[in-house]
Amino acid sequence: MVLTVGGNWAEVTYRTNNLPTGEVDVRAYGADPTGASDSTTAIQAAINGLPSGNLDDTNVTGTLIFPAGRYWITGTLLLKNGIHIRGAGRDASVITNSNNGVSIFKDVADTQTGAYLVKFSDISLAYQDYGTTGAGIEIVNNPSNGPRLILENVTIHNPYDGVSIANSQFNKWSNVRVVGALRDGFHSTGSCNALNATACSSWGAARHGWYFFGANELSLISCFAETSTKDGFHFGDSSTNSITAATLISLGSEANGANNYYLNSARSVSFLSCYAAAIGTETNNWMLAGCQGVTLQNVRGTYNINVPAFSVYVTTNELGTNTSGLSIIAPYELLGGTAEVNNTNGVYRTDSRSGKHYFGKTLIDSDVNRLEFLSTDGGLSGR
Repeated sequence: MVLTVGGNWAEVTYRTNNLPTGEVDVRAYGADPTGASDSTTAIQAAINGLPSGNLDDTNVTGTLIFPAGRYWITGTLLLKNGIHIRGAGRDASVITNSNNGVSIFKDVADTQTGAYLVKFSDISLAYQDYGTTGAGIEIVNNPSNGPRLILENVTIHNPYDGVSIANSQFNKWSNVRVVGALRDGFHSTGSCNALNATACSSWGAARHGWYFFGANELSLISCFAETSTKDGFHFGDSSTNSITAATLISLGSEANGANNYYLNSARSVSFLSCYAAAIGTETNNWMLAGCQGVTLQNVRGTYNINVPAFSVYVTTNELGTNTSGLSIIAPYELLGGTAEVNNTNGVYRTDSRSGKHYFGKTLIDSDVNRLEFLSTDGGLSGR
């Protein structure tokens, strides 16, 4: 097939008949890589023309290729099962939506049996202004098909939510960056199982960088949140909507407005080699509300502008349930905060065990192992 496209650039002839089976160049359907004309209809036609259905849990049957360029759309692009949206690099291929009130990509209910699988790689999605609802990528309509979203080298600019999933499982994300979300960078509701994210980040979200509840078997490695208006990582909203069995390794959370890490009613969560830096006196580095079995090992809680309220703040959840099974394992560094008299407590609790604050070289509560006083101006350190 030969396609001739004119526009602001010199007229170019594209040859699209040499692609492997199952791969389609979006320009073959009339999509304009110059951004001069609306490509919504062309891209949707290309998606509809791809073969549907996935080969297995990680392999798709149809790939839609976006060569380098700027593609302008004015509405939502509806996905189908088993497809791969692939660009030429996340700074090279950009899809920009001038309709700020809708998602850029969204799934539709699929009636076939088996898992629902969609993949994106090497591409950027953006809103012309700021998204006011929906998401850059929204996968919420296939709960019975165990929807699976694979993301590799994706950037999303100025969405409402960057990535929004519901009742999903076996997601794999790597090198995903969300910038300037009007709500959450990463947003997950319902039962989300076995999500693995590596080197993913949220910058400047107007609510939370990461918002997850109802999630099980989370694995986040080298992920980051910065300058969110509220929490960097927000795990769980209530005793019935929280996270269970999470392994969080080498996370960074800095300069967020409320808490760097917030956990409500979480169960069996391990923070390993994680870092938090508070921006002001109203910020906690870790806040634990009614949690069970939380481990902080080789963690660092500090500040980058003002001393935080607390490095670790322990309280009850909405049912009045105490936090139990908290282990803080050396090495660690937890700086004291301004909210406690004499700034001597890096860890502070206000549940029914209040008064059992951790400071000095004395082990006050059996929940905590090896806490040592850092210095006369507050904080905890373990070696």
